[in-house]
Amino acid sequence: MRGAATLCAALFALVICCMGCNGCNRAPSERPGPSMHGYTLASFGDFTHDWRLVTARYRQDIGEQRFTYANAAAMKVLAQGGTHYPDGAMFGKVGFIVEEDKIFPSSLVPSGSRRYQFMVRDEQRFKDTNGWGYVIFSSIGATLPGDPGQTSQACAACHRIVGEQGYVFSQPMKLEPATDEGAPRDPHPPSERVAVTFTDRDVARLPPNVARLLPAGVARVRALQGEVRDHLFSGTLNELRPVLTEEALAKGLPALVLADDPIDFELVWQDAADNAPCPRKGVRARYAISGKSPKAFAPLPVQSESLLREGSFCFERT
Repeated sequence: MRGAATLCAALFALVICCMGCNGCNRAPSERPGPSMHGYTLASFGDFTHDWRLVTARYRQDIGEQRFTYANAAAMKVLAQGGTHYPDGAMFGKVGFIVEEDKIFPSSLVPSGSRRYQFMVRDEQRFKDTNGWGYVIFSSIGATLPGDPGQTSQACAACHRIVGEQGYVFSQPMKLEPATDEGAPRDPHPPSERVAVTFTDRDVARLPPNVARLLPAGVARVRALQGEVRDHLFSGTLNELRPVLTEEALAKGLPALVLADDPIDFELVWQDAADNAPCPRKGVRARYAISGKSPKAFAPLPVQSESLLREGSFCFERT
């Protein structure tokens, strides 16, 4: 299914490049509503048609297809390979829940928008978050519950992972022909990009809902520390998996990121019991991730308090 999801992302990206976002029929400008940092969803107009498509991503953990757009000021910097964005540069992202295509079952197709996310450059106004303002809405223009300042700090902490890219994750998608070896290796591995530290932590001191997931006989884990952990929220967890995996493989111990609220965490450890082969020099690892998300962004009518997901994956050593 991963291959189908990847193909889906590429095909939809190409369609939107040529035709605009036909899945965004209700223009944000028609839907005024609650504000975050003084912005409503209407503040960004019909951005899916007026801005340039930058890239497409598929979030496997939450089954969400995402398209990222840039206004003219932001796109100019991206096109030049720059990292210094002027005031007024903006990025917009729309996330869709996907479902199986009833006509072509091996494909996944967007089945409805779930969220809108924006980055707005204003170096003085948003100096506490590295010059970027972070604005998030549900598909109907609702804002997240809680303090917008705390939400922005959580977003900024995650985006500092890519400080060398101007705090911008999205880069223009590559349309060059792929090779048999797949995509080129990241020139900046996670261990070089992320300013985090790990410390040993006794399993006996972990919350019971976390400790019970570990393999038998494990006495210690490597616990992630630092700003990303201090501002952790459920949306950050999946992005930290490569960092946790590198630490787990390097130290031979499970790696953990755990929020103050023990509902939000991710564990990664090498899966010695799984003999399923990995391509090239990949190592098989397991993960357990738990997080909660606001009902406004839930893909299902009923949202549980905690969503625990477990699985295995192949990780290529850098």
